[in-house]
Amino acid sequence: MNQELAQQMLQLCTTGFEGLKHVHQRNVEGHFESTTPLFHDVVWAFSELERVMEQEPDAMSDELREAKAGLLQSLTRMVDAYEAKDHARILEHMEVELMPRYEQWQAALRDELQDYLN
Repeated sequence: MNQELAQQMLQLCTTGFEGLKHVHQRNVEGHFESTTPLFHDVVWAFSELERVMEQEPDAMSDELREAKAGLLQSLTRMVDAYEAKDHARILEHMEVELMPRYEQWQAALRDELQDYLN
């Protein structure tokens, strides 16, 4: 991995969280159906970042692995809530679990990539 790739990864991670915050705001406003494509994009960004990180499995810290597992579990629950069209569960899950776990994963990823950014 090089500095440019690490910077691109952090940018995609940040963009994903911005998208997640936008999904949350639109859901708060009651626009659940219109948030599905953007939520899909957030999941895609996560999967792309994980695909790159899996190419260097020895470089992943336990903290990042745990954060990844928690976020993946939370994303799966969110997909289930969307499929069930359970708007109350979508809102609660985003606020209580998904957004905090994304932030935890983002921080762990940032820590992991820090050596490549200097």
